[in-house]
Amino acid sequence: VQDVTALLYPLFESYHAARLALERLPAPRWQHVAEDVQRQLDELVPPGFLTNTPWHWLQHFPRYLRAIEVRLDKLLHGGQTSDQRGLADLEPWIEAYTQRAQAHQQRAVVDNHLVQFRWMLEEFRVSLFAQQLGTSLPVSGKRLEKQWDKVQS
Repeated sequence: VQDVTALLYPLFESYHAARLALERLPAPRWQHVAEDVQRQLDELVPPGFLTNTPWHWLQHFPRYLRAIEVRLDKLLHGGQTSDQRGLADLEPWIEAYTQRAQAHQQRAVVDNHLVQFRWMLEEFRVSLFAQQLGTSLPVSGKRLEKQWDKVQS
């Protein structure tokens, strides 16, 4: 309980900062980025996320949320090309994950390799858009491929 309590303030402070950064993003110029960030926020903080997210990963939420803020700040200060490249690297993995997660949910399949892949995607986002924050594990396109190979079909 003490660990969770200590995490709540930085987690919600980071969430608030990420939401504000998203709201300040000029639309429609950055609509594609805004949609990606909103999708990420929806995935990170759905109803019940505090009790449904494994503690190991929940501890990283302040960094994931801070990475959103860093990404959007970079975008507004000339980082459009870098963001586009990062998003191009990320989107195929997100699409593959989303399709597989939906299929697993429909068939009531629990695949720990897919769960690990999901969190690797969050770390990959950090490495692409806010590298200075660091990742909790080594992650790259090649490492995502290796993990994906382990995911059940």
